[in-house]
Amino acid sequence: MKAVLRVYLVIIMSGALGVMSFCAKKERSNPLDPASSNYTPPEVEIISAHNDGDTIAADSISFILQGNSGKSEFSHRLDNDLNWTPFSSNGDIALAYLDDGLHTFEVRTKYQGWTDTKIYTFKFTVSALKSPALYLYPQKASAGSGQAIVQLKVSGFSRCNALSVTFTGATIDSAVPTAIIDPNANGVFYANNVMDMLIAPNQTPLSDSATIAKIYITPPSTQDTSKIAISASTARYITSDSIQTIAITQSRGSIMTR
Repeated sequence: MKAVLRVYLVIIMSGALGVMSFCAKKERSNPLDPASSNYTPPEVEIISAHNDGDTIAADSISFILQGNSGKSEFSHRLDNDLNWTPFSSNGDIALAYLDDGLHTFEVRTKYQGWTDTKIYTFKFTVSALKSPALYLYPQKASAGSGQAIVQLKVSGFSRCNALSVTFTGATIDSAVPTAIIDPNANGVFYANNVMDMLIAPNQTPLSDSATIAKIYITPPSTQDTSKIAISASTARYITSDSIQTIAITQSRGSIMTR
């Protein structure tokens, strides 16, 4: 009788071990598990109307992120921002208020519930300014809990020593002229959201993307974003015997975020 019991115990234990072994093999075959021999790393296809390396004539761009699994999640950042967006299964991305120049769009992808990530990069150049232009830089500025600081710039002016700019939207706290503003003319006259500037006549020609003033703005605390628009139809180059009028093709403002 004792011998028979021992035989049954061995059979039952062997069966249990067999079940445990079967479960372990099934787990190791999971293609989402980096420890699996069948592991497939997360991948993403960045779909856009533009190709990697293109120059675009707009200050916005959109992407569709397509992963290699129904469990794919994505996170992105622009231009080496310290903060990545939270991981999400949403693959529709729209970027706006982009400054002229080269931009690097990066995407991280991973599987839901796993930590192994892979990074993909898409580069593009924005060329949206139509010179002669007057614009605020950057187009999107963060104020945090204080002020946003932007630069008032001109582009495509061969010569200019007088300019009047009107600001609408957010209230400007102060404007600090740069060295190219004529100090003998008291630099900047600013009142009622209108700024009149006299630029030093020896600055000929103005360098492209020249900064003529730094603008300090405090967005309203009651909203997350505040837009500031600028407008100026003409600039002037004044000499002792003539006034040359320069038509401004584009005036571009900024959006302030908290």
